[in-house]
Amino acid sequence: MSVSTDISKSLPSKSVPKHTMLSMEKASNVYVHPPGRIKVILFQPNKTKAVVLPQAIISRGYVCEVSSSPESILTQLQDPLNQIVVVINIENNLHHSVQELLRQFQSIGLHNSVVMAILPHSRHKPSETLVSNLQEAGISRIFTSDEGERRFFQELKLAEMNELRLKRILQFSQALKEAVDHSHDAIQVTNKDSSIIYVNKSFIELNGFTSEECLGRPASDILRCSDESKWGQDNGSKNVFAKKDYWEGECSIERRSGLASKQYIKLIPMKTASGEISHRVTIQRLLFAQDISSTGSPRQGNQKCNGTTPDSSTTHTLKTSTSRGSIGSQPKVIPLPETPLTRGVRTIMDARDNSVCPPEIRESLDKCLEIFRNVELYSPNVPYTGHPIGIVEGLLNRGRRYSLDSSKAVNYTSSHHHHSTTSTPPPDVQQCLESLHTWTFDIIQLEKVSHLQPLYYVGMNIFNEFHMCDALDVDDSVIGSWLKLMESNYHRKNTYHNSTHAADVLQGTAYLVRAFQSSKSEAHENKLEPLEIAALLITAVIHDVDHPGRTNAFLTNSGNSLAVLYNDRAVLENHHAAFSFKVTLQSKQHNIYQGIDNKTYHNLRSSVVDLVLATDMSKHFEHLAKFKGSQLVAQGDETPNSSSTNLTVQGNQEARMLMKRILVKCADISNASRPLELCKLWASKIAKEYFDQTDEEKEKNLPVVFPDFDQHTCNLPRTQVKFIDFFVSGLFNAWNSYCPIPVMMDHINFNYEYWKQQYDSSPNISEDETELN
Repeated sequence: MSVSTDISKSLPSKSVPKHTMLSMEKASNVYVHPPGRIKVILFQPNKTKAVVLPQAIISRGYVCEVSSSPESILTQLQDPLNQIVVVINIENNLHHSVQELLRQFQSIGLHNSVVMAILPHSRHKPSETLVSNLQEAGISRIFTSDEGERRFFQELKLAEMNELRLKRILQFSQALKEAVDHSHDAIQVTNKDSSIIYVNKSFIELNGFTSEECLGRPASDILRCSDESKWGQDNGSKNVFAKKDYWEGECSIERRSGLASKQYIKLIPMKTASGEISHRVTIQRLLFAQDISSTGSPRQGNQKCNGTTPDSSTTHTLKTSTSRGSIGSQPKVIPLPETPLTRGVRTIMDARDNSVCPPEIRESLDKCLEIFRNVELYSPNVPYTGHPIGIVEGLLNRGRRYSLDSSKAVNYTSSHHHHSTTSTPPPDVQQCLESLHTWTFDIIQLEKVSHLQPLYYVGMNIFNEFHMCDALDVDDSVIGSWLKLMESNYHRKNTYHNSTHAADVLQGTAYLVRAFQSSKSEAHENKLEPLEIAALLITAVIHDVDHPGRTNAFLTNSGNSLAVLYNDRAVLENHHAAFSFKVTLQSKQHNIYQGIDNKTYHNLRSSVVDLVLATDMSKHFEHLAKFKGSQLVAQGDETPNSSSTNLTVQGNQEARMLMKRILVKCADISNASRPLELCKLWASKIAKEYFDQTDEEKEKNLPVVFPDFDQHTCNLPRTQVKFIDFFVSGLFNAWNSYCPIPVMMDHINFNYEYWKQQYDSSPNISEDETELN
């Protein structure tokens, strides 16, 4: 018994009407690229007798090859010059190579190919399971070997006329859609009922509507002419966009803002072979030299258009087979809220498009729009003076794409050393911790007396002070175990980014939290909740865990696996957060989150991740600008005056989160606000780490991120003056205006003067550096 299965026959007949099939073929002849050659690949894993010989296939005008391995077929599927028809000879038992080939088809898909299967001759009909499995693997045509050569060529011709032709049309349609998406002209497509089913990016920019506001709505609701129509009397319609004929001409179109702009409109109806309109395409192009009304009056529904309607010899109709998709019911469209930035951009665009706008002003507005299109809106444009700025440029540098070369890639592996401690701190540690609550606390001394375990001792004291056992509902032994785990995952070989730095940031965070909680300002009435404090303290502990001692830019430039994993964006900050949660959740012994419910955990985790990512220095100015603009800072006051500000974070979660980000950032770069001796120690530690990075970059022929940090030529006071000028001063002044920190500010001013004097007295100051004096 013979069997023949055509997968395309399973489609509903109404999806491919006869008349539209003809129009599609006609359209493909005109608009679609030539079909190219058809290559037939006979896959025969065993030397079995073929139903048809290659010579017979070639004599019919096809290209033919015989293959016995799945690999060769998969390679030929990528052939750009030919469309492929794979013919599989299937025996009674599926050969293992056939099974492998079918699995490959399922995984990669068949974008420009068709697969036919020839089943062995049998008295019985093939099982439904076999046919179903073959169909799921992508085989579109199935028949039996006893049907012979004639049946084979019939199926081959049908595959050529149906599946392969439809695949060509689909590829062409996808390419056309991509081109329309990026066209400079504004393009709108409506269905036969004049409901909008597509708008491109230029349409959105020109008319001021979002795609969500357009789709599904009548075109007349979006595009309206601003004056009385003359053509409507002839056509019987009050809207040019509902005309049945081809039309083009000038028309004043009202934008969303109410301003009208003179545009050149082309309306193209898309007709089927029977002459029925299936779609309408509207193309808009702005005419800058024409008059634009600025009355901003509401739309009245009156139109005026001066266009031309060509005769039948010049009318273009494009026949199509299917609609763009079922519109069905029209959902309620809820406009997306505009942000202050988008409202500002929209206002500038409206002013630029106004005819009364002078050319020189229009040019300046275009420059403003170009600036707003920049993603890094808050990053400063640091001028290049001929000498690398060094620490400023390096900290803002996120690296560039670099050739991934195994000889240049750097793999960092951690060597963790767990340190055993007793529950009661030794006397010298206790004595050192007595000043833990003061800003003069000496973390370097604690590092020495605690045998390189400062994070554990600082953490246990501060977590107990803020009752973190109650907030997280865990025993203090779990917190102690977790602190030891985090400390063991800081790299002691790093001179700066080690557990001592983490302990220092934790102590600074706690100091700032106390200042905020004790503030009597009305702006601080809504004190930090226990879990908010927990998020801040946890962030301080983990914010640099497993740090390799190299910057984000270095990891990106060297093609490091972490940079690849995190797509070169906030590489280390993403890794610190992810790594800490990964190792924390591995065991109940140190899982500090085990006592809170799932919702609380996810909220806490989200906050911690957000705060860790905020420590990315390349985003420093963005966070600072948002904080200043969030009305948390009393504008205009030279000195902090908490009572004068009527601004509060109460009830504003985004502003509250901004405040916490700035708090963490202050703690993270607080070295310049420490007493001078500690400030100098930290400066030498970070310099040593940057020296090592510069040496490695030169050794591996990588871009040098910190040119100023060459150990043979580095001017350390210069780098510290720059760091305070660019990063510390603005950040701490903003926080001080919000929550007074007089002791820290005094140290910053004192340290700045020290570094400035050292820098002024240093020899060989270039002319380009005199700007610091």
